[in-house]
Amino acid sequence: MPNPCHDAASRHLDLAIARKINAMGLSGEWLHEDSITYLERFNGDLLSSGEANLAGRPSFLRPSLLHDWPTIVVDFGPSNSMPLLRKKVDWWFRASRHEVRLVLLFEVNTSTGDITIEQWRAGPSRVQKVTIRRVVDASGTIPVASYEVFRGPLWLNFRSLFLRPPRRGSGEMDVVIGNNELQRLAKATWRAERLIGEA
Repeated sequence: MPNPCHDAASRHLDLAIARKINAMGLSGEWLHEDSITYLERFNGDLLSSGEANLAGRPSFLRPSLLHDWPTIVVDFGPSNSMPLLRKKVDWWFRASRHEVRLVLLFEVNTSTGDITIEQWRAGPSRVQKVTIRRVVDASGTIPVASYEVFRGPLWLNFRSLFLRPPRRGSGEMDVVIGNNELQRLAKATWRAERLIGEA
């Protein structure tokens, strides 16, 4: 069942990554996919499947939607879902035979107002944990610029995304989603949550 909070966060993250890639002149080398299912096969037999909320891959090296795995996948979950999301990390790396290089997990906790982001690399090993926290003032309201980011920014390795090193002198670099962008992501996410409550 679609979740407006997850959809809002996914759209914002997708746009943030796209802006960074476009700024490097690489929009033609990147393919992004929304809510797509990938299949694990062995000798032509279907073993299992997994669905990503968001995924992306380099278009020249992995052009096929049917046969190529993404280099990055993003999975979203509700409050207290991180243990289950971590189990999916193992699936992505195992099923793809480590062709998936990065997995981002987003837990949107409506009880605490926190958004937790974990970045995993093949191994698997967690390489980053970012928390975006809603700040409520003494009156119980949420003021403007009311999100704090801890252990940001979100840092995505260029080689892991594009399967090659950045070209020297080209402006190519790691994709960095800054704290301000993460605050805007949180704002869009919780705006969607409030609209749900008002419906």
